[in-house]
Amino acid sequence: IGGGNVAYDAARLAVRLGTKEVHISCLETRDIMPADPVEILEGEEEGIILHDGYGPKRIVGRNGRVIGLETIKCVRVFDENKRFNPQFAPGSESIIECDTVIITVGQAADLSFIEARDGIETVRPGVLKVNLDNYKTSVPGIFATGDIAYGPKLLITAVAAGQRVARSIDEYLRGVSINIRRRGVMHNPAGPKEYKMFRDFDLLRRREPPAIETDERGHDFSLVEIGYSEVEALKQGRRCYKCHINTIFDGELCILCSGCVDVCPTYCLKMVPLTQIDGDEDLKKVVEARYKISWADLMSSNNQAVARMGTAMIKDEDRCIRCGHCAKRCPTGAITMEYFEYIEEVEEVSVK
Repeated sequence: IGGGNVAYDAARLAVRLGTKEVHISCLETRDIMPADPVEILEGEEEGIILHDGYGPKRIVGRNGRVIGLETIKCVRVFDENKRFNPQFAPGSESIIECDTVIITVGQAADLSFIEARDGIETVRPGVLKVNLDNYKTSVPGIFATGDIAYGPKLLITAVAAGQRVARSIDEYLRGVSINIRRRGVMHNPAGPKEYKMFRDFDLLRRREPPAIETDERGHDFSLVEIGYSEVEALKQGRRCYKCHINTIFDGELCILCSGCVDVCPTYCLKMVPLTQIDGDEDLKKVVEARYKISWADLMSSNNQAVARMGTAMIKDEDRCIRCGHCAKRCPTGAITMEYFEYIEEVEEVSVK
């Protein structure tokens, strides 16, 4: 039961364990199922039978054993306000014969075992009151993380939270405080002349990783995806847009030649007078600190000298392809291609 990736994990595992027939029943129709399209396709290739648009009504049993799942057609999953509110069609019930039912849908934690005398506070049903800095609950010595601490999130969030709560428990048991200081560092991976993208990098087509043939699957737990060959991996790697690298502008070195604007292949750069820009309070404070004039005076001034005292570089980050042409074209080195990273420093302090 369920239409996400976890449902397909369970179903495809059942195939590999030798199950004769595997079915998936989910509320969503195939076009809006949350599972990745490749999971649905490969599951279909492996013989998994999909009953999309049908929700569970009851598990049918006989003599203490499961014999089927009664489903009912779902005509709507979400209401007009985009809230989860399934609507079913009476009289559309049908039974899928089976001997095992696996539930793989989103569920809330059952905290009914917690009593008021335990002193563990909650913020809403299924979620405990937790300090997300150290994952301590309202009771000393009890920690919580995962869905019961902050609700459902991504797998990588759970992995990171698991590491943090382990550190917090370690601090509690050993009576120490572990301080992690993070400082940001900018790196310039190459000078303008050395920085380059591969030729036609933005024209290379994405190629899905090759997979083993369908008749070779389902017998064991071998990976379905074979992986790229070395040659193909290098080719696909050339498609990287290097999104972690960004253009850094040094206004003190800029001579307003507009060479960077002229050479940009995606027209993502534009230089305009300060009087033609608008922004939030942070931008206004930057301009006022840099040019020693209030924003109101700058915008209302008819003095051409004041109006020309500064120029703003406008950049459309969605269009930038990190080609580095602007940095190469700049005659003064006012533009560099750099990336940012955090460096962590760990310090342990005894609190006993």
